[in-house]
Amino acid sequence: MKRRTFIKTTAAGTAAVALSGWTMGASSYRRILGANDRVRVAMIGCYRRFGPLVDALAFAGNVDITYVCDVDKRRQDEAVGKVSKSLGKAPKAEKDMRKIVEQPDVDALFHATPDHWHAPGAILSLQAGKHAFVEKPCGHNLREDQLLIAWQKKTGLLVQMGAQQRSALESQEIISEIHNGAIGEAYLATAFIQ
Repeated sequence: MKRRTFIKTTAAGTAAVALSGWTMGASSYRRILGANDRVRVAMIGCYRRFGPLVDALAFAGNVDITYVCDVDKRRQDEAVGKVSKSLGKAPKAEKDMRKIVEQPDVDALFHATPDHWHAPGAILSLQAGKHAFVEKPCGHNLREDQLLIAWQKKTGLLVQMGAQQRSALESQEIISEIHNGAIGEAYLATAFIQ
């Protein structure tokens, strides 16, 4: 897989990420790797979404998790163990995501933090020249989403929001059943923005 495209696919209802290829700024050209080299990511937030994300990254096969970050030491220590078991190499542990974005051995950050940190964390990643995966919701409000989009456009870096529910086989089956009349004629759908 190439490094020049960030997150290409999600699979099996998780953020199964096939990292293949990247868009890089001029300062990154000194770190161009061959097609068989590895992408280095940091995991920010080590609770509910952490395990499925690590499993997906292990499935991708060309990923090193170089850092895990959580303010809760117990969760962070458990995360180091999970990564070690899944990928065969222990990541560094750091409580402050601001220190991680400065590290040269991080190409992308995966933000699995509480909702109100999704956009600010992803924006910090972009400002530091790192690609970002962010759990849903992308932002805590519409303005945060607009700021995140603006930073993505400004930097040209890649941002992916985890929308694995849409690709889950169970969700696809339910939608198909609704379209086939399982609950009668669907005549109203409601969506909202916080």
